[in-house]
Amino acid sequence: MINIWKILVLCFFIFQFAFLHAQEKPMVGKSQKIETIDGKEYYIHTVVKGQTLYSIAKAYEVDLGLLNTDNPELKEGLKAGMQLKILVTKETKAVTNPQKTTSETKENKTTKEVKDKEAKDKEIKKDTIPTKLNKQCKSEPHTEVFDVALFIPLYLNELDSVKYEDIEQAKHSNSSRPLRFIQFYEGLRIAADSLKNLGMSLKFHVYDVDEDSVKTKKLLRSPEIAKMDLIIGLTYGSTFQVLVSFAKQKNIPIVNPLSNKRQNIEGNPTAFLANPTVKAMAASICEFLFNKYTNERILLVSSNKENEKKTLKVISQGFENLKMQTDKKGPEIIDTSLGDAVSNLSDLLSKSKENVILLFSNDELFVAEYIRKLLLLSEGYQLTLFGMPGWSEFKSVESAALLKLNYHSFSASYVDYKQKEVNDFLLKYRDLYKTEPQDFAFQGYDIGDYFFSALYYYGKDFYQCADQYTKKCLQTCYVFKSDGKDGFENTWLNIYKYVDYKMLDARK
Repeated sequence: MINIWKILVLCFFIFQFAFLHAQEKPMVGKSQKIETIDGKEYYIHTVVKGQTLYSIAKAYEVDLGLLNTDNPELKEGLKAGMQLKILVTKETKAVTNPQKTTSETKENKTTKEVKDKEAKDKEIKKDTIPTKLNKQCKSEPHTEVFDVALFIPLYLNELDSVKYEDIEQAKHSNSSRPLRFIQFYEGLRIAADSLKNLGMSLKFHVYDVDEDSVKTKKLLRSPEIAKMDLIIGLTYGSTFQVLVSFAKQKNIPIVNPLSNKRQNIEGNPTAFLANPTVKAMAASICEFLFNKYTNERILLVSSNKENEKKTLKVISQGFENLKMQTDKKGPEIIDTSLGDAVSNLSDLLSKSKENVILLFSNDELFVAEYIRKLLLLSEGYQLTLFGMPGWSEFKSVESAALLKLNYHSFSASYVDYKQKEVNDFLLKYRDLYKTEPQDFAFQGYDIGDYFFSALYYYGKDFYQCADQYTKKCLQTCYVFKSDGKDGFENTWLNIYKYVDYKMLDARK
């Protein structure tokens, strides 16, 4: 059984994967059917099997973004038989009547296309400096083949230690390192497959890396890696530092799906952190509380641990920054670290306002005791407890207590199983891999969904437009920001509330 495992995993990961080729598309003819909808004229185009959004947009000479805006059903993918609305403009009308197009007009059009291409080439050359973000980003399809390198710890040398005959038992075993990140790759492939409908082509190059940075340096000597259009580094510490240095030297966009350490993007404007840094998380929490509880009272609380006090100071400063930026008074902020002295808690609470207690601590004993004190006061005050993720796993904290205290929390990742997109992914994943997706599967899909889409719409230099390209994915949103010198960090944080023993989006 072990030998079969080895063959399967080697075949699955080591070799370069086949192109996701778009099939040859049938010609797109312009529809003669025009309808007036809400005072505007639209072509009604019936999609023929094999046509792509790009070929349709090109035939009608309309912007791809406008096509998506006018036809929200395209979010579910382009399907044969679908009827699309395409706005009638002066340009499309001129093209609709070929008998009015003279040879002189054709010649002028050809000359104009040549000049436009020359101007575009000059613009591209002028914008190759990665520290200068392109503020005139135009979304348009790129149908060339993109090479994507995935550096992932497969630990293939440890395959012989895998003793399970049941693949599901092996996948969920902490001792089976060769199987730990398989679901990330599986989610990534589903994201790539979903973009084939747009006519996108990807070629994957998968490399087995681990904590050995010397091994990684040797691997990077391969000439093919220097030609990558995107690097996904599912690695930690020194190994990622080797990858990010290489990516900077070769001007290749690189993303770290695991880390939230800002040092991984410093000095490299083509690097991305998929997870928000502590500072970015603090800013999101402050903004949410500042806007939602403008006229209420907020208590900032932590234990006596220095690292928790330090983070609380960052949050406190975040509120001060918002006051200066918005020129608003905002909520009443009481910045205190009570430690174990919680006997005077009632003196800090307001009877006329809602009291939001931001309890920033992962000390289970301290949290449990503080919650007990709050419960004793819950009948006489309006209380909302904003705490750390993972409290529901504390054995000494009852779910009923969190429910009574209107518990809110946050996370870089949150999956809402009521969303149609999430359920579509579940069905695809189960069908393909005959198992349930875990955290890495959702994360892999989201990384692919954002970065493959960015390649498709903005090309291999998409990082120049990343500050303008945001996308809601399955477990997070990607809202990347950069100062132009360092790389991009995701600034989005999921904030949810505990209702009927379920976590719901607090922003809705």
